[in-house]
Amino acid sequence: MTTGEDHEAPAWAQRLMAKVESIDLKFDKVNDSIKSVRDDVRAVLNRVKNAEVRISNLEDTSARDKDVIKELTKNVEYLKAKQIQLESYSRRNNLVLFGLDEGLLEGNDQKEVMCQILRYILDVAPGDPVPEVERQHRSLRPRPDPPQPPRPYLLRLLRWEDRQRILRAAAKKKRLLWKEKPFYVNQDLPVELQRKRADYGEIRRKLRATGHRYGLLHPARLIVTIDGKTHVYRNAEEANEELKKLLPDKRRQRGDLTPFHISWLPLSIVDSSQFLGICALPDELRSQGVQDAGFRVHHRPFPDGAAPDLELCCRILEELKSSLDNNRRTVIHCYGGLGRSGLIVACLLLQLSLTMTPNKAIEILREHRGGGAIQTVKQYNFLHEFRDSFSSYEESREAATERCVSR
Repeated sequence: MTTGEDHEAPAWAQRLMAKVESIDLKFDKVNDSIKSVRDDVRAVLNRVKNAEVRISNLEDTSARDKDVIKELTKNVEYLKAKQIQLESYSRRNNLVLFGLDEGLLEGNDQKEVMCQILRYILDVAPGDPVPEVERQHRSLRPRPDPPQPPRPYLLRLLRWEDRQRILRAAAKKKRLLWKEKPFYVNQDLPVELQRKRADYGEIRRKLRATGHRYGLLHPARLIVTIDGKTHVYRNAEEANEELKKLLPDKRRQRGDLTPFHISWLPLSIVDSSQFLGICALPDELRSQGVQDAGFRVHHRPFPDGAAPDLELCCRILEELKSSLDNNRRTVIHCYGGLGRSGLIVACLLLQLSLTMTPNKAIEILREHRGGGAIQTVKQYNFLHEFRDSFSSYEESREAATERCVSR
């Protein structure tokens, strides 16, 4: 009987078995990795679910908060409007006077001076009674330096009817003068209403330039009449958007363009044979084709309602005189052809004639351009101080020239 020994597996079988074992090990590692990823995904899913729950709760809370904020905002707006209304009511008997010199209403006689001013506004005889004044004082801020305009002067009248009577009388006079200086009377309004009314400034200038009737209603509404129809706007944004659409459409329907008016001022009043034209917007100049007519344009801008600095004013006047001396047809313009143009023309009249007075120059301008010529206290004061300022300016220039020559 023969016995056999175990034979070793062939080499190729051993290699195959080794590879199978290696693959098993790798599968074990892959399975471990998959299990780890599965655990991580489970953890992420749990966190996402928790996040969804929290986000849902936050959305619900945010929705409730939005409703609360909306209600609170509504209440704040109501309370703000009520506060402005109550402040307006507390000021209903008040008046504000602008342009009265600082030294005019001081000391023990200020009450008597105010009585004289009220008599002047109301055209009341010296012996007749004037409205009773409860309180009067300057606005509560530091006294300005002399070049600055005076502080407003506030009056509190005993009766509302007297306030209305004074406002109507001031509106009828159109131009108020005290000690040969203009002043203005206005109602005393809260700051918020003043800002809302000031927002209409640009719109009012456009309406004035186009000749449309407009006005301000209490507390801060703009009323405009166009082609016999009345439009009321509650804020400047609404008015601006509507009028942009309304005014061009109306002009196209009529087949009409805004007319171009030049007021020709004869300079014979200052011993000159020339005429000086005053007009409104330069856009209207272009629309009339005057550029093609050979106009030479000098652009010297300064802010609406303001006065130029003296150097700029002198430069403009030199250009005007040069143009007139060369027999050129000369036109000066600004937005409305009233305030800034009127101021420069009045200064030119003062330069061309030593006998011309500021008040006479204003009177001549208003005959040609209407009552709006020379519109602000700044312009009025600049005109009345022009001769003295110009003399000082010329002296400083001559002194500078002498210094340059001596060097």
